[in-house]
Amino acid sequence: MRLVIKKKNNMQNYFKMKKFSRILLLINLTGLLLFMGCTQEEIVPLETGKSINDKQALVREVSLLLGNVLTNSEVQEVVLSGMREVDKYGELVSFAYLLGDKNNLKENEKPVRLKNAGTNFTSTIFRDALVNEFQLNRENYQILSREIKQAKAKGRLKTTPSSVYDMLTDLLTNERLEIFFPYENALNVQQLETFYVSYDPMDGSQTNEVFQFAQGSEGYITIDEVHNDFVDTNPVFGVVPICPCDIPGEPCNFIELVPYDEYYNGDIGQQPPVFGNTPILLTHNVRHRDVTDDRFILTTRIPLIKATNDNWIGFLGRKIHLELVRAAGEGTVTVNANGNITAKGIEHTIGNYSIHRRYTWGGGTWLVFPGNYDPHWRMSEYSHSIVAFSHHDLAATGSVTAGFKSGFKIGTDGNITAHFEQSGSGTIKVERGAHRFRAITEISREQALATIVGANTTTYVTFGGVNYNVKEIGIIRFIFQHWTTSLK
Repeated sequence: MRLVIKKKNNMQNYFKMKKFSRILLLINLTGLLLFMGCTQEEIVPLETGKSINDKQALVREVSLLLGNVLTNSEVQEVVLSGMREVDKYGELVSFAYLLGDKNNLKENEKPVRLKNAGTNFTSTIFRDALVNEFQLNRENYQILSREIKQAKAKGRLKTTPSSVYDMLTDLLTNERLEIFFPYENALNVQQLETFYVSYDPMDGSQTNEVFQFAQGSEGYITIDEVHNDFVDTNPVFGVVPICPCDIPGEPCNFIELVPYDEYYNGDIGQQPPVFGNTPILLTHNVRHRDVTDDRFILTTRIPLIKATNDNWIGFLGRKIHLELVRAAGEGTVTVNANGNITAKGIEHTIGNYSIHRRYTWGGGTWLVFPGNYDPHWRMSEYSHSIVAFSHHDLAATGSVTAGFKSGFKIGTDGNITAHFEQSGSGTIKVERGAHRFRAITEISREQALATIVGANTTTYVTFGGVNYNVKEIGIIRFIFQHWTTSLK
């Protein structure tokens, strides 16, 4: 039975460091001793130890299977070469590609596989290594064994799998997993004497355990808690789910944002939806009391957005899967007992977008945002709340109570009409399944129109020759563009 090298409790605590430089120093000093000899160590059978659900346990076990086969230099070369064949950053390749599967390939892998259709060298080496490790040490892969048995019983594997060889490879490809190698020096790596493996916890956690392996050695060292800073600067192979947006034909709820400089040569965001008259872009600050509903339709868009860091991605995540929601008083108008006048709260999904982690580095890259914030921001909508969620496969329901304010008055004729002053406030509960609530900000129509341009309390970014004021919600920065369409 394959054994795991685990440090005793005092040494486990010694490894619990958050800054990668301190972790790296400790690993370099202690890891060498561990792999040279284990006289000071406690040897125990492999066990999961953590309180994790079935999906996390499966991905964790696959990462350990991967770590064990990567101790073979030939397998290591196959994986690294596969990444360079299909990914421009040399950091991603799916199990399906490495195993020779044709049905679960990512969009960028299909043309490469088609080009190399007559070659099976890579898939044979990788497949043989995985199956041999699994067969020789099956007691260490109880989750995989159980999943294979259940999948076979439910007919989710090949109808007549000839052996564990077919069943294991079918399971790994059907689970749609890939190997992520975000190491900053990924494209230049040849062979790794010492390396690490881990897995995406899929719940948005900022840290996770990693396992240290050495080429040609048995066992591994568990490091209980590291951040993404560690995987950027150390050779860590992560097992992560493939984003459905990367697989042709799969439902995709997120639009991937691209840098402004790469999008149609920067020619974007200059026209809102066309109404009866030509909309006029506001390029100066105005008073919202002057943009009345009887004279104008006010259309608001968000043309540019960025994330200033990767804190919302989670450990070993490649992208922020971001959902922005606007909550406002847009429903039935009510005169409350205290005399306040409000409208019923209604939520509007601005959009679901993904931001690549690379675009969060160095304070973030401005990205093209196709979101239509509000096609008709009425004067009665005195303030909105903007809510930000991040999506994670295994996250619980994220929720928040969002506040908003209305602007109404009762006229001399007794009718309720829109007014530029606040008349009352309300709240609405906004929630999303498999999401984590991240941030909320309330912005008034008055503030939005009074801070169209200029630094004001934040800063500005020049877009289309205009110095637009930058708005903030958590780690997200964005700008508004407003148009007025005359009704006269």
